Amino acid sequence: MADGPSAQIIGSFARRCLRRPGFEGRVLASLREAIYFSDPRGQLLWLALPSHPPHRRALLMPFDSFGVSVGSPVSMVGDRLALDGVKESRVDQAAVWSAPILDRSRLVPWAALHDHVQALVERVIEMPGCRGFGQLLGHDLNGRDELRPPDGADADARRWQAMFVAGRDLLRAGRAGTAALFEPALELLGLGPGLTPAGDDFVGGMLFALNRVARAYPENVPRATPGRTVLLDRAQAATTRISFAILSDLAHGHGASPMHELLQALLHGEEPGRALAAAEAITRIGHTSGWDMLAGVVGGLSLSVGSAGR
Repeated sequence: MADGPSAQIIGSFARRCLRRPGFEGRVLASLREAIYFSDPRGQLLWLALPSHPPHRRALLMPFDSFGVSVGSPVSMVGDRLALDGVKESRVDQAAVWSAPILDRSRLVPWAALHDHVQALVERVIEMPGCRGFGQLLGHDLNGRDELRPPDGADADARRWQAMFVAGRDLLRAGRAGTAALFEPALELLGLGPGLTPAGDDFVGGMLFALNRVARAYPENVPRATPGRTVLLDRAQAATTRISFAILSDLAHGHGASPMHELLQALLHGEEPGRALAAAEAITRIGHTSGWDMLAGVVGGLSLSVGSAGR
């Protein structure tokens, strides 16, 4: 098979997996902009077009998925990735992406973090093109318990109503303390459209934010790992294999690059436009996945600074 284009960016986890001797995998799903496959240990990796954000599990490169089918073999031939239906592509010269590390010496003082989070919430609520769980933020984070009807301009709006109720209940539970989030979060697992169901994306975004804030401020926000472990155990049977891997990553603080950029800009107290630009980049992930994850991130941030210690 003739060489194809080289991978431009490779996530650090994907690079480590592909370097294992005798790498062989299978395609789990093939979409126009992404091909998901598993490695011999069952770990999820994917190819995505260069317009997608870097992720620790992703290889970003141009490709055409037209000839790729579920179950097709994936292997490494020397320094090239071989996949039926896609030209062999070099991966050894790709830039390696790893999530940025928070600098504890630059963290916003805990006492001031609430105001930074509230300013971000207000900006996100005003962002145009709101979809999915993003429509939930405007009322519940402002303390209104009555659900407004979903935006009629969204063709799938009415399908979201039941999920909005569960999402509202999750946010409400979190006001009593972040450890109270895990039980109501179970009600959202596997719900909604998409390769990664909307409920998973919303819960995952929230757990991502809580994890990152707890790592930065361990004396103020509990990690609540027992609840997280129970949720992930239940998620394995409640959602898809692909979504479970991404949800598990988010729960452990691993996300796409703009999610890390948003948390870093916010927690380091950088110029507000940087956090907002990262939030906008998150919304461009998938059809509604980005908005669902962003809603979870913003909700998790709001609850972490509002309920810590309770």
